[in-house]
Amino acid sequence: MLRRLTEAAVLGGWWLSQTTDDPDLTRQLWRQGPLAEIPVGIRFNIIRMSSDLGRAAIEDMQSAGLPQGPVLLDHSNCRCDWLVTIRPTQVWGMRGTELLTGPGTGSGTEALTVPMPVPGVGRVDHLEWLVEPDGTGLLTRPEDLAVAIRRSRERLRQPTATVP
Repeated sequence: MLRRLTEAAVLGGWWLSQTTDDPDLTRQLWRQGPLAEIPVGIRFNIIRMSSDLGRAAIEDMQSAGLPQGPVLLDHSNCRCDWLVTIRPTQVWGMRGTELLTGPGTGSGTEALTVPMPVPGVGRVDHLEWLVEPDGTGLLTRPEDLAVAIRRSRERLRQPTATVP
C-alpha cells in the first residue's frame, strides 16, 4: 500500500537529506531502504535518552508551548534521539542522557552517523519519528530540552493516582 506523503514530510526529507555530504545518494537510499545514515555534529547534535523520558519531555515542551525539532524513537533500544542545535562550546552533563556530536573540524576522524527513516512513512523497522523534520530546519534548543527533562523527571517520579 502506498502512503501519500504530506508536504511537511516531503520538505522534512529534503531538509534532512541536505544535512549529508550527498543529498542525492541519501534520497536514493531512502527509496531503496528506507533508512539512510545521517551524520551528526555538522548541522545538528543529538541528545539521547530513554524513550519514557523522551516521550515525557515531548509532552512537557508541547504543554509549555516550546518549539521542538525532530525526535526519533528507537523501539529496539527503548530510546529517543532529539535533534538539537549545535553550540560551539556545548557541554551536556544531564544524568541518564548522552550528547552525540561529530568530530572536531580537521580531526581526521569519520563523522558519527545515525540511521534515520525518511519522514512521513511511519515506523521503519525499529525506528519511528515522534516529531518529524518539517523542512524548516527547526531544532530543539538544548537549554529548553534540559528544563523539560528536569520537569519530566519530577513528573515521572510522582506516584500515580489510584481511584478507589
